[in-house]
Amino acid sequence: MSPAQPGIEPQGYSPPKCTLPPTPTLEGSGAARLGDVLGMPAGLARLLRRSAEVLPLRIMLADNSGSMMAPDGCVALRDSSGVVLRTGRVTRWEELTATALGSARLAQALWTRLDVTMLNPTPDARTLSLGADSCALVARTARTASLGELQATLDGVSPQGWTPLAEAIDALVALISPVAPTLHAAGHRVVVAIATDCLPDDPPGFLHAVTRLQELPIWLVVRLHTSDEAVIAQWAELDKQLEAPLEVLGGLRTEAAEVHAVNSWLTYAPALHEAREFGLHDKLFDLLDEAPLLPCQVRRICSTLLDCALPQPELDPAAFISAVHDALAHLAPVYEPLSGELRPWVDCDELATHLAALD
Repeated sequence: MSPAQPGIEPQGYSPPKCTLPPTPTLEGSGAARLGDVLGMPAGLARLLRRSAEVLPLRIMLADNSGSMMAPDGCVALRDSSGVVLRTGRVTRWEELTATALGSARLAQALWTRLDVTMLNPTPDARTLSLGADSCALVARTARTASLGELQATLDGVSPQGWTPLAEAIDALVALISPVAPTLHAAGHRVVVAIATDCLPDDPPGFLHAVTRLQELPIWLVVRLHTSDEAVIAQWAELDKQLEAPLEVLGGLRTEAAEVHAVNSWLTYAPALHEAREFGLHDKLFDLLDEAPLLPCQVRRICSTLLDCALPQPELDPAAFISAVHDALAHLAPVYEPLSGELRPWVDCDELATHLAALD
């Protein structure tokens, strides 16, 4: 039985300018309003908006193969106002659906574009495109859908079939290659997000296809919807084989545990996880789960999350921690995935210990 073909077909195009629609000011109250819409601190919302300017298109390859019915997924459960209260166990496909819907909401709020493509075409749709046409260089391969249509389509999917990632990546290479020079000239890249629970059916073919893809102006994010340690280790090994890096993300609790292991002062809230899934274009946030952050890096993370200027921790750690404490008073506590409690974005006691250990 041969794998089903992915739902991206290269089409002809005329090369218009790759521009974003008019955007609201992100200074002062404008940033705060956008932060409210996105459900995150204003500083993080501003950074995500800047990412959208550099990365005006996101293409998500959604793995709807049969293994996505495994019941080891996890989603954040929110109240009517959008506040996360706890997490709940679901299937991997339901977790992927939540990831796609979260990215779609961000795309709509940021007036940027998201294309969601099923690896195995469904009777209803292969690709759904949402949001503004913020990167007209890359042709839409499907009609524009609403958030409700995306949810209805994903809710109606019965995962089955294969994981033909190599074919899907080859189709993306064909789609993006013709406009790569213009994207380069504009300083723009395309986010390619692979949402899957396993390795591709054809690992050598996939490695070859991804190598070609990473020669193009893209930023590759792999969102693993699995708790299988062997699969996670294999993706990490695959990352080492590639010349260009890729960002591999697990679920909310998995990433929170990895961040806590090296930067326990930071609360890894759902809003931060969604921003990274969306393709947050900032290397510092990729380092959160890799090593203890240096004082200058801690200051930048805190300044972004708290949306304020802070003193230099290297010169006066006590003054820095006091300023962080004061700034936290203006932010509501957020859900901490490991404890299941609402906590401030920064634990000042843990922060003091962190800085002292680096001294």
